[in-house]
Parts: sequence; structure tokens; C-alpha cells
Amino acid sequence: MLKRHLKLPERRPTRTITFWIESASMLEPATALAAATARRYPRVDVVFVQSASIDRAHGFPAYDVPPKVGVAPLFTRLRTHTVIFCGVDATRLRAISDAAARRGSRQVLLVGPGTVSEAEQMDVSFDVGTADAEQIAEALERYVGGSRRHRLERLGRQPMGVRILRAGRKGPLRWLLSWKFPEYERLEELRQALGAPDTILCLGNGPSSRHPGVEAMHYDRLFRVNHSWKARGGPFLAPDLVFTGARDSVMALRPPCGFVFGKIHSEEKVLSRLLASWRRLRYGTVERLGLHRSGLDGRAAPTNGALMLATAVALRPRRLIVAGIDMFSDPAGAYPGDTVTRNAYAVGHDASFEREFILEALNRHDGELIVFGRALRADLQAQGRAVQGED
Repeated sequence: MLKRHLKLPERRPTRTITFWIESASMLEPATALAAATARRYPRVDVVFVQSASIDRAHGFPAYDVPPKVGVAPLFTRLRTHTVIFCGVDATRLRAISDAAARRGSRQVLLVGPGTVSEAEQMDVSFDVGTADAEQIAEALERYVGGSRRHRLERLGRQPMGVRILRAGRKGPLRWLLSWKFPEYERLEELRQALGAPDTILCLGNGPSSRHPGVEAMHYDRLFRVNHSWKARGGPFLAPDLVFTGARDSVMALRPPCGFVFGKIHSEEKVLSRLLASWRRLRYGTVERLGLHRSGLDGRAAPTNGALMLATAVALRPRRLIVAGIDMFSDPAGAYPGDTVTRNAYAVGHDASFEREFILEALNRHDGELIVFGRALRADLQAQGRAVQGED
């Protein structure tokens, strides 16, 4: 009923950079910046929230400015990661900014002639009279890449489920949590649970994951990432470990050994949402195991695929087989048979940092290394690393 009354849109499929425009004079610079931003972040949707009187021929999805009570729900529906304010009246800006802050969204103020030039909660402001769209889009990298959950943590705001989970771990119910969510607390514990594998196959979701040569490989343990591969079918449907930060993956899969989360906040996000469910799972967390590395001052994080490789190396197998880690550089696209998903990293990840992280991890492996996928193998060989495999 409330959704219909407020005319809220359907939930967006991906996170968005939301331009909030209430002045017609700011439409042109906002549209130019939106186009530059869309080119720079192809895996993030750019949307407009604008007054009904402002022209909508810009080509981006556009939504009406909601009443005050609908601001927070609209940010939630749009999955706003970063909001860019353009020509919002100072008396209204604070209320909208408060709603964005409660969500943990990054906030940017775009100013021009006759528009508000100061706001307390903004991460940064840009004057369209002194910088062009490309310059501003480049400068935004520092702000757009950050984690919303990390931002909420710094502000001292955690979801209720996370607070309950943390309290339960310290209180008399910790035994119940240990039963429901048994944890691999040490790397050696995980290694022994896997049977100290001699050969590990790490299978990402890139096109090279379907290379016919992979099926001929013998392996002791199989590691995979998330669960999109399940719908594609084929072999390798019974992984021993799944590296993820998504509740949907946990609910969709039943690996015999369990799941590995990258960061503590990903672990808490998933487990807190499962507290009231029937689901039990065994898990480990890369950050708690001492294998996590932050980068670019918190602006980028390794993907689950990269963390899978770092974990596999730390488990000390004699032979490591890698496929499907194509770093969004395979001409065949992002995923096997997928012609829709943009072949680029999602917001929060950085191509150069990811490459450095993966190469550093694989160069720590002192055993046999087999890599399927041209880009990764070429990068390793360029560093003088002996590596087998096929394109």
C-alpha cells in the first residue's frame, strides 16, 4: 500500500549512482557528468531523480522527486551507492542528505551559478564552472569505489541482525551460534578438513571456466565463486568450498565443506540474515584467517575469485589449477554465453589492484601451476613465472 501511494519503483538489479536534480539549470552539466560516469563505471547503473518539470530526454532512467517520507525508501529501491545532488534547495538538502547518510551512501554536491555551495555531510563538492565532466568523473573514483557497509560501520550504524549476532557471540547463546554456524578459525584447521589436498582446482566464472581442457584435469578439491554457474549447468557442480558474500549463494548451494567469506562485514551480513532461518553452514572468513589485504586506501577490495586464489595458495597444495579467472578481459565477455553483462569490474573493485593482488598470490605458490585463460597466463609469464595451460 505504501509503495503504491509513494509510487516507488521496482528494486534496481544493481547498485546505482543517483543524480538528484531539482534545478533545470543543472540538467545539462548533470547529464554530461552522468554520461562520463557511465563510461567509467559500466557495471553500475546511472539514474536520475528529478522534478517533474525538468526535461527527461537525457536517456537515463528517471524517477520523480518523492515526498519527504519517501526519500529513504526510494534510495533503498534504487540501491543508491552514491548520490550526486544538483541544484537542491538548501532547506531540503539536509533532509535528503540525512536519508542518504542513514543508508551509508556516498554524497557528492555538484554546484553551479545560483545553487547551494555548502552542506555538512557531503564527501566532496564540485563546481561545474571550474571543472568539466571528465575531470569530475575521474575525481569521483576516490568516493564511488568505497564500501557502503564500511561507511556505516565508521558511523557506528549496524543493522539489527548484526548487533544481535555480535551480542550472541559474547553471551550465553554463543554455543548455539557455534552449532548453527561452525567456523574454520585457523588455516590449518581448514586444510585438514579438506584432507590436506595435493591438487586444488580454482574455478572462477569467466569464459575460460568452460575450456574443454579443464574437464581433463584431475583434482582433489574444487573451489568455486558464488553460484551463477549452477544455472549454466555442466560439470563441476559439487564444489568443496564456495567463496561468496551473498546470502543467495549460501541458500542455493550445499557444498560438503562449506563457504568462505572475504571480509568480516560480509560474514556478518550473511550470517545475520540467516539467524532466523533453518539454514546451517560451516564457514571461514579470509580476513579472520589472516589472508586479507586491503588496497587503495579502502577504495578497492579483491573479488571473491582473487580471495579464492590467495586461500588456495595458503593451503599449500603441490599443484594448483586455475580457470575462469579472466579479469574481465576476455573478448568472449564477462561470463560464458552471457552477452548482456558488461565486461568490467563492479563498483568497489579495481582492475589494476585486482591484477596485482592475483599475481602476488599466485607467485607465492611454489608448486606446479596450470592456468586456463590467456590474460592471466600471459601476465604470469611476463613476470617470468613458469606456468602451464591453454588458451
